[in-house]
Amino acid sequence: MIIHYTPKLSEQIRNFFEAEKLPQELLNKLNHLRKTCTYRPEMEFYEVDDHRIRGGLLISTVPFIGENALIPCMKIHLLYVGEAYRKQGIGTELLSLGERAIQNTDTKALFTIRNTFYLKRGYQTLDNFPIQSLDGIPENQILIKTLTENLPPGKIAVSG
Repeated sequence: MIIHYTPKLSEQIRNFFEAEKLPQELLNKLNHLRKTCTYRPEMEFYEVDDHRIRGGLLISTVPFIGENALIPCMKIHLLYVGEAYRKQGIGTELLSLGERAIQNTDTKALFTIRNTFYLKRGYQTLDNFPIQSLDGIPENQILIKTLTENLPPGKIAVSG
């Protein structure tokens, strides 16, 4: 069952991070992100079975500075499935749910850090897009999935 984040899940999420040996810094980063203006609570999902978290997805707003305007885009900050639950379609299900959720917004593109998982699901390198990266993340490490036909030239203000 997939559910949205609530503060009541905090302890379960902490336990999940500890069991998966994920860095405490990542949990701190997610907790910090929840306090920023880019956080969208409707874009944080967890796959839970028998009161145990098996995976999670957090998407937030990122500025994309187009030629003439700020264009609404989002970034995947976390998509993680517990080691024991991989190869069961949980990651794909979480990603599909997140992508469907952002289609109901004015979002024009979804950015993430390069990973084969995303390439297999239609994400592309920036080679075909007139986009520059900011914040020290190299262009060859960013993937994009556009939700609009034409994304104008611009810069991604990707943080974290």
